Amino acid sequence: MGLIAGGLGVAVVAVGAMLGAVVALGEKGSNVNDVTSGFDRLSGSVENADKILAAMTKGVAGTIDDLTLMTDANKLMAAGVKGNADTFGTLTEAARVLSKEGFGPIPTILDQINRAEMTGNATRLGRIGLTVDAKTAEKNYAASLGVTADQLTPAQLLEAKREAILISATATVKAAGEQQL
Repeated sequence: MGLIAGGLGVAVVAVGAMLGAVVALGEKGSNVNDVTSGFDRLSGSVENADKILAAMTKGVAGTIDDLTLMTDANKLMAAGVKGNADTFGTLTEAARVLSKEGFGPIPTILDQINRAEMTGNATRLGRIGLTVDAKTAEKNYAASLGVTADQLTPAQLLEAKREAILISATATVKAAGEQQL
């Protein structure tokens, strides 16, 4: 009788573990669907979303999973970053180049670039090899609007800094040439 009770106890634990795994899998699937739907919506279309994801995946050479890339892109787009496949591809490729140059793992560098894009605070990017000339960017952006830099709104200042980050990332990628991980 003791063996049967012990075996029954093991079976109950096993079934409980399986149910827990099924619930976790269902939650993850729901999360993936939510992120994907948001990504498609924020990208403007499924076609544009596919292009952005392909460019980002190429930029990081497949070293970061699609769900993480889509989540990162969602955060950027929700924060007002205007981007297309070229923009997102350049930012991710710059992270890969900087990682290859020894500034840290790709996800860490990409996180710093993304944070700077969202906030406009590019000071830390200099520590990972991206030199951002925010003042020149502000002057150029203001000139393109026919105003002076001191007349820019906070939103316009943020956009100028975002452009400066992209310019720096583009220069980093071009200076590195084609790299393979």
